[in-house]
Amino acid sequence: MEKIFVRLEMKIIKGSSGTPKLSYTGRDDRHFVPTGLYIVRTVNEPWTMRISKSFKRKFFYNKKTGTSTYELPPDSIAPFHICYYGRLFWEWGDGIRVHDSQKPQDPDKLSKEDVLSFIQMHSA
Repeated sequence: MEKIFVRLEMKIIKGSSGTPKLSYTGRDDRHFVPTGLYIVRTVNEPWTMRISKSFKRKFFYNKKTGTSTYELPPDSIAPFHICYYGRLFWEWGDGIRVHDSQKPQDPDKLSKEDVLSFIQMHSA
């Protein structure tokens, strides 16, 4: 998740009247103006996906049976309707600070630090 924020920068873009706008640079050096971030669950219950601490490899764990595997179990792949209807959109509107150069964070809105600490806490 942190890798997303590394690619964010403030740029003066066409139509911004000289005001820097938040911009995301893709691997192909193309830029776009993000308005938020979709968080999509792609793994079907009762499966979870983690990174192995010892081998640094992705593995799948079945919470119901207690089994784990490095191979992708076909039944762990969430169907489209689960991904689509269960997705969350974190809007990066006014008061949301995802880059150091942006205005101060509104304390009543979800911050980048809150999101990253939640992910860190639930991935341990």
